[in-house]
Amino acid sequence: LKSLWFTKLPLYLHEPFFSPAAITEPQLFVYGPNTLDVECLRILALLKFVQFKFDVHYTREPNMSPNKKLPFMLLPDGTALDSTGIVDHLDKSGHQLPKSDLQDELVYTTMVRRNLVPAIDYMTWVDQTGVEKV
Repeated sequence: LKSLWFTKLPLYLHEPFFSPAAITEPQLFVYGPNTLDVECLRILALLKFVQFKFDVHYTREPNMSPNKKLPFMLLPDGTALDSTGIVDHLDKSGHQLPKSDLQDELVYTTMVRRNLVPAIDYMTWVDQTGVEKV
């Protein structure tokens, strides 16, 4: 067995058939449209309020993000940002919200947490048709 060295084996390097498509605009990955996640809705609302151009990709796999949480954003230079990184990136790129829009974001987030989440939980777990379906 000493005569077999793995360095003597013919090791071949094959180039991939397809290269990944280059992205031109930032891509935001959030939970699917039928899933209610407050943090994803907050980031979506924030990006809409500042009129930031981005593409939305709906997913149900948070393990594809760097910190195993959604939402996250991929920038064209290959940088991946979590939710706090997205806010910092908006501040650095000049897409800051005026104080009145920050109040709108706070109202929107509070409305989602206090009204929509309990309503969806009620429809899912208390309503008889929701319990039978789930």
